[in-house]
Amino acid sequence: MKNADGEEVGTLIADIPEGAFLASSSDANIQMDVQADAGADGVLDRVQQQLETNGEAGYTLNNYVMADVTFYVNGEKQVPQQPITFTVKGTNLDSQKAVAFSDDRQNNPTFPDVTEVTTEDGSKALQFTADMDSETSVFGVTEALQDKEWSTQVGNATVKVTGTEDALPEGAQLTVSEITAENEKEAIENAVMEQENDDSAVTNIVAYDIKFMMNGQEVQPSSPVQVSVDSPQIVSDQDTSVYHVDENNSVEDMDGSVDADGNIVFDAPHFSTYVIVQKGENAVNVTIQHYDATKTTDTKIYADDVRRLPVGGKINDYTKADNWTVDHVVQVIDGTSKTLTNTDKIEVNKECTIKVYYTPKTTTVDGATTFYDYTVKVTTVEPFGALLNHLTHPTAAILNEKAVKESGDSYGQHPVGTGPYKFVSWQSGDKIVLEANPDYFLGVTPIKYAIFRPVSEASNRTIGIETGELDIAYDIEGLDREKLKTDNSIVFLEEPSFGIDYIGFNTKKAPFNNVKVRQAIALAINADDFIIAVYKGSGEKANSLIGPKVFGYTTDAKAWEYNVEKAKKLLAEAGYPNGFKTKIWVNENVERRDIAIILQAQLKEIGIDVAVETLEWGAYLDGTARGDHDMFMLGWVTVTGDADYGLFPLLHTSSFGGAGNRAFYSNPHVDELLSKARVSIDQDERKELYREVQIIAQEEVPYYVTAYKAQNAALQKNIENFKLKPAGHHRLYGVKFKEN
Repeated sequence: MKNADGEEVGTLIADIPEGAFLASSSDANIQMDVQADAGADGVLDRVQQQLETNGEAGYTLNNYVMADVTFYVNGEKQVPQQPITFTVKGTNLDSQKAVAFSDDRQNNPTFPDVTEVTTEDGSKALQFTADMDSETSVFGVTEALQDKEWSTQVGNATVKVTGTEDALPEGAQLTVSEITAENEKEAIENAVMEQENDDSAVTNIVAYDIKFMMNGQEVQPSSPVQVSVDSPQIVSDQDTSVYHVDENNSVEDMDGSVDADGNIVFDAPHFSTYVIVQKGENAVNVTIQHYDATKTTDTKIYADDVRRLPVGGKINDYTKADNWTVDHVVQVIDGTSKTLTNTDKIEVNKECTIKVYYTPKTTTVDGATTFYDYTVKVTTVEPFGALLNHLTHPTAAILNEKAVKESGDSYGQHPVGTGPYKFVSWQSGDKIVLEANPDYFLGVTPIKYAIFRPVSEASNRTIGIETGELDIAYDIEGLDREKLKTDNSIVFLEEPSFGIDYIGFNTKKAPFNNVKVRQAIALAINADDFIIAVYKGSGEKANSLIGPKVFGYTTDAKAWEYNVEKAKKLLAEAGYPNGFKTKIWVNENVERRDIAIILQAQLKEIGIDVAVETLEWGAYLDGTARGDHDMFMLGWVTVTGDADYGLFPLLHTSSFGGAGNRAFYSNPHVDELLSKARVSIDQDERKELYREVQIIAQEEVPYYVTAYKAQNAALQKNIENFKLKPAGHHRLYGVKFKEN
């Protein structure tokens, strides 16, 4: 057995009783396919929930081994008619705390009894017997550790620590003391306040030294624990932060929050000093605007600055650079303008706008001064008709050269951008935290913090929406999609996208270098099976490599109609009357694997024997880029909404391999049409050229598009201004919560 990262975590042995499978002969070939479960976290969540439903609360699932198991009899999937005894060996699981489970992702998980056994080689193993009610089920064993709580009183506050029973040694004692020594407290508070850079009014700050002691020695938890602080000083509706401060006064944001009971809660992987900071509402927003004083009308030279200051706070720094001189400053309060005489420290007591007018310096150390110019001029070596659409690519960004050079290889963990949100933190596999950018040129977005969580298990995205844990969830799948569409407590959005899924053929290898073979396969495919069984109706039959929402799409290209007899005839004309054997590659994607299995059965009808091979993502990309494959499955999103982006990479000879054309399709006439369309600035001409390309590509079938995929999102009813974007990169600027 391997985990989702491909690491060996144990061996799974199945003891199959006689008569467990329906077979035509006694020498039937029975195979067990064991796949690493990519949705491990989702399965464990279901297991945890079911344990609690069964009355076994207060446990944390710690270590685990699990896998997707499918049985094949003579190459066909089959569900065993009798319980199967599974033995799991080669793990480090504690047999005394082990819980076995079976989950088909349709019903609630079940928990067969698990025992420790001795195998033939003398090693210890875990064994359980379970029914299998579907073609593929998840089987696994996990440790269920009893939760434990430690609590102590410090002043008028109660501090509780919750973790698993083995998080700390038996006999460890929780000790908490408030840091009150002035010199120590001042150093800690100064370090923390450097993190609180939004200029809000701080109403409360308290530092605790939290530790566990045993035999006079400090001990640290072996796994993260949760800390809860109940104090009358805590105000539940105030902005709250929690920081860990080490002995060098280095500060780490612990992502603390106030729970429903008004307690401060945060996860703590280690102990020492923790600081709680609360900010109240006795602060005001101040907008600082920057104008060229030499102009007769107000002309901005830089984006606005928005600051939040305590009432009575002072602004003593409002300049943007050293290449100008402040001419005068105007303060606007409630629509009334007043020119300020003292601008060294501008005191603010109400929300206001500070308008700063500058005159450029005639010289600097670098020479003459020019103001910021908002005009961007782009020069190309030749005409490019798709330029404007390409510039809208959602992932395009203007990078700060200084930040990139200073961060080097770690720039991805410390990004600097110009969007409505700025980067706060990234916890790999857990979440990304963004904060509203006060300098955004369109103004500050209403929601201060946006937290993105990767929830790989589709059912868990649904649960998160239903429970209110998530505000917005993308890509609701299968039966959950149908359920949420009719849930009046949820807003469900679904629209066509720019995305496609396709089956590709390596056209430089026989037999796929024969267009009649590719056409025969296209005729033998019933795309409705994919749309119904895999996409659950969330897709449309395709007639092109680009969809209706893409510029340049045409209805003149025809979708392939399902016709097995015609397919057999074409295959015979191609020289393969009895079919042939081949392979299709898929990556570790459940939908693509399911489509490949359906395709396997469909092509069997015309004599083509298809073996499905699942590759790790990196190996998959490298292999298809080299052309090692026969057939393969991938997707493409025309994110710019322009046919050039959807057709040129997939069809042009210059795009062989990793650039996009993994079918290695080459047609000189198609190359000519695509190149001509690229340099034309006549949009009607481009449409006609792309129309012809689509007709040819559909006829020659280097790719078979399985469906035009729809995109969706589920959101809470208190979310306003959220809209789906066809490229799948949904804009959160302006999204806000409804006011009560």
